[in-house]
Amino acid sequence: MDLVRRMTSHHTKPPVSQPTRDLQRLQRTGRLLAFACWVLIIALPPLFAWFWVEASPAELAARVNLPADALQGPFMLWQRVLGACISAVPLGLLLVGLWQLKKCLVLFAAGQVFTLRSVSALQSFAGLATASLASSVLAGTALTVLLTFSNAPGTRQLAVVLGTDQVFALFYAGMVWLMAKVIAQGLHLAEENANFV
Repeated sequence: MDLVRRMTSHHTKPPVSQPTRDLQRLQRTGRLLAFACWVLIIALPPLFAWFWVEASPAELAARVNLPADALQGPFMLWQRVLGACISAVPLGLLLVGLWQLKKCLVLFAAGQVFTLRSVSALQSFAGLATASLASSVLAGTALTVLLTFSNAPGTRQLAVVLGTDQVFALFYAGMVWLMAKVIAQGLHLAEENANFV
């Protein structure tokens, strides 16, 4: 009987505590989301280029909430190239932000959750995402002028492209930045207190 008990206790794994399970779940999620960031970083630039090469003038007008008949003049190649360059600014900021987010998630996957490095990367992501969203509003406004540039005088348009989705996304990105800033401040204070003691 004692032999059976010893064998059973030898092969039975000790129970995993809830904090350990939560950390393991966080690490798995971090690895998965870091991979998703890689996919987006690799896939977005060619998809962006394909859209600006293949999109019809009506599709480009719809992208900035203009009606299909808003483009009355011929749509020139230089307009397409300049439009792509303008739209590349928000995309570039977003890609750099995704790179920062990937760094943060890799640190999460390594178990480094409340560290200055991970919080700094998260704060950088939130700041770049906010800049990307703000610049997309400016880019959309510039595109309305660019796309209707060949129209007859009096039919050219200037519209501010700002929807509720963008407003909520800006608010969310700003909140993430503020939360990361607060956590970073808390970590600095904890480090100062530890050094003082």
